[in-house]
Amino acid sequence: MRWKGGLGMSKNENNSNSIDGKVKEICDMMNNGWSRQVVLSGPPGTSKTYTAQKVIAKLLRDDDMEEIDLNNYRFRPKSTQNGERKIETQNKKGYWALVQFHPSYNYEDFVRGIQVSTVTDKENKDNNIKYETANKILGEMAKQAKKQGEKQGKPTKYILLIDEINRAPVASVLGELIYAFEYRGQAVETPYAIQGDASLIIPENLYIIATMNTADRTIGTIDYAVRRRFAFVNLLPDKDIIEKYYSESSGELKATALILYNAVASLFGDDGTNTQPAATNYLGPDIYAEDVQVGHTYFLAKDKKELYHKFTYQVLPILKEYVKDGILVEKGSPSTIDLQIKIENHEKKFNLKDSPKVIFDEWKNFWNTLGD
Repeated sequence: MRWKGGLGMSKNENNSNSIDGKVKEICDMMNNGWSRQVVLSGPPGTSKTYTAQKVIAKLLRDDDMEEIDLNNYRFRPKSTQNGERKIETQNKKGYWALVQFHPSYNYEDFVRGIQVSTVTDKENKDNNIKYETANKILGEMAKQAKKQGEKQGKPTKYILLIDEINRAPVASVLGELIYAFEYRGQAVETPYAIQGDASLIIPENLYIIATMNTADRTIGTIDYAVRRRFAFVNLLPDKDIIEKYYSESSGELKATALILYNAVASLFGDDGTNTQPAATNYLGPDIYAEDVQVGHTYFLAKDKKELYHKFTYQVLPILKEYVKDGILVEKGSPSTIDLQIKIENHEKKFNLKDSPKVIFDEWKNFWNTLGD
């Protein structure tokens, strides 16, 4: 399975058969029409966005050996002189676009809304303000996909990747699209008309892929009406990905990465495979390990220095936030949350209840004792 991903992903990360298996499963689901809307959910560091982009590449390919550069398939329509939006580079395979949801994101940002522009009066040389209804990313992709789908031959695929879907109030952002996703090809009425037409159709050749961080408890959940329109695929921490990431020559680095991964996993019990609220680890009440355990990507590094920085500036801050948010809580006496790490003959127990400075200083000193 070849592709040129870019976008901050390691080229070695695609060695995982488990990820490739998920990709095939998702593509089969979408190509067969079982669900054109899929959410990849999981805790931080479980390759959600990376997996989504592999799905996009596979959907766009004619065969598994074809090499795909996703940058050549970006959806970038440009406005013409008559106000229409047109894709300059025609592509028979398809197009994809990325949008990231956030707490202030709304329907008018995603589907349709009022667009403000300035128009120059040539006679008076004044700039006048113009208000007009315009399609936003989803509305424009639906329009272009419908137009292409009506042509003869194999329909061009249009794929929208929504990153962090649960960071926005999803039900209000989608509006009447909740109905349109379920009844594709049928027109729904929107609050905004473009050239007198307020209808919007979601065609069969428009695919929606979203990612969702299950550990983020500071934002709202996705309601049942929305959930019923999406298929949910769970991506969990996977130690095998760490095993397969490192080459045979990187034995010491691989061993250290696995030790750190196992030490963190022990905080959540049973290496994060338990699916019931745990009583024997540091998980808080009604917290599931599969929703919060730190994922494998934080333990993939090209050298020891990168591994140190990932653990120091990404893993430890996440664990401290978990303590602050009540995801990790002390059990029994004494009142500690112990992260125990043993590398070769060096062993250290870090109390995650301590201040960030204390933990950082202790971790830095411990790492320095390991040498190069």
